[in-house]
Order: sequence, then C-alpha cells, then structure tokens
Amino acid sequence: MESWAGRDTAYVCFLFSGSTALAIRGLGALPLDTGTAGGIGFLVVLPLFGAALIAVGGGVVLTVIHHDDWGLGLLALLSAAYLVQFFAEWGSPAVQSMVPLAYGVVVVAVCGTWFLHRRRKHRPGRE
Repeated sequence: MESWAGRDTAYVCFLFSGSTALAIRGLGALPLDTGTAGGIGFLVVLPLFGAALIAVGGGVVLTVIHHDDWGLGLLALLSAAYLVQFFAEWGSPAVQSMVPLAYGVVVVAVCGTWFLHRRRKHRPGRE
C-alpha cells in the first residue's frame, strides 16, 4: 500500500471515530422519552460505538506503520485518552458531557487539515 493511501485510511478511521463521538453527543442532547432513547441506544448507538472502536484500532495500527506523521500520533493519543475517560467515567457530569464534543471537534479539525492541506505534501512524486 502506498504511503499516502495508508495515511488516508488511518485518517478516515479516526474521522469515523470522531464523527461517532459527535453523533452520540448530539443524540444525547435530544429531548427523547425513556423508551425511545433506549431503543435508539440499543439499535443505533451500540453498533456505531462498536464500529468506532474497531476503526480506532485500525487507526492506531496504521499510526504505528506511519509513525512519522504528527497528526496520526496526536489522534492516537487523543483517542486513547478519550476511551480511558469514557470507560473510567472520570470527571464530573459536565466534564463527561463535554469530552466527546471536544474530542470530536479536534479529530475533525486534524483530519480536515490532512485532507485539505497536508495530504498534498505526502503524495508520491511531489516535491
């Protein structure tokens, strides 16, 4: 696999994870009754979160392969910190509700810089 294609795949993996965090945060902000929220959580959020965990794993593996890219290293560290915070339920409820939003925004911003600017520098044959 060419270097830029592997990097693209890694950034897409992290972008999926960040977008999932933003989507779950957005669903949590909707005024839903208990039954609807439980159904959406079971049918939408759990499979989406499972897929995001798999995507983060793939992103981390590709980060190890392309270890010279600072953006991938940052995304891997942020993803690890986000998952530790999520599973440990660290912090007050306000912190727990803001961390997915901050994680999602930073991930989308870093991935955006890759696809809109920095990717052109890493294309083979470009000097």
